[in-house]
Amino acid sequence: MFKIINTTGLNKGIVGLLHILLLLSSSILANYYFGSIGVWPIDTFAFFDSANFINKGFLPVRDYWTSNGFLVDFIQSVFFKVLGVNWSVYLLQSSIINFLFTYFTYKFLKNEGLNSNSSLFYSFFVSILAYPSIGAPFPDHHSLLLSIIGIYLLIFAIKNNRFIIWFSIPFILVLAFLCKQTPSAFFIIIISIYLFCFSIYKKDYYLFIPIILSSIITILIFVFFLFLNEINFQDFLIQYIFFPLTIGSERAESLSFYSFFYKLITELKFFFNSGINIDYSDYKRF
Repeated sequence: MFKIINTTGLNKGIVGLLHILLLLSSSILANYYFGSIGVWPIDTFAFFDSANFINKGFLPVRDYWTSNGFLVDFIQSVFFKVLGVNWSVYLLQSSIINFLFTYFTYKFLKNEGLNSNSSLFYSFFVSILAYPSIGAPFPDHHSLLLSIIGIYLLIFAIKNNRFIIWFSIPFILVLAFLCKQTPSAFFIIIISIYLFCFSIYKKDYYLFIPIILSSIITILIFVFFLFLNEINFQDFLIQYIFFPLTIGSERAESLSFYSFFYKLITELKFFFNSGINIDYSDYKRF
């Protein structure tokens, strides 16, 4: 006669929604607060000016030289076009990226077995430490945070083996690369090598179907975007790929195996030890 309603799932849904709202608030408020404390004369305003130039008809690569932050410019120009040119709108883009990274971190921690409260606790500190360290839109932070989201998606895909998750990995990594070449290029190389080894180990080559399909579609969309805005593809390659490689080559010449190994056991010892522990745990699991 009376229908029994299971409120357990409903309560969990409400709690999860409240957690996300809290993380949204902390991500935006923290980034706005720290992004409004002082400025760096060049770096802080770099994409403020260039985004405003785009709305005036001057496009990067086509009308002026740019070697990074290609996507950051265009995204910010859309924000300025829709919401107006002011400092609050300028910080909105970085605040959204800060929340996206915080949200995916929260989902990742829950997916790894942490309870909701612990995931909320760690994600809350991520929201006040990730992008608020710079506040204003910056290509390094965009590239790094989007690349780490790519790692999260890779782990989600391995555990759930869903087509849409595999499909989204190349898309997010290309976005990270268009924000800045490094560190996204290193993430792309590492993820590609890992996927190749993983497919051989699992003898599952079907995962390459959504990855290759997504890569082709993403590249075609980008090429069409360049064509639509009359941006020469060769100019893009020169400014965004070949020229930065010349800068990197000068830095690479100063490196040696001894200096790399010395930094590995001194400055990067905590990351090195963590990597060894993770590899050892995975080895015992298998």
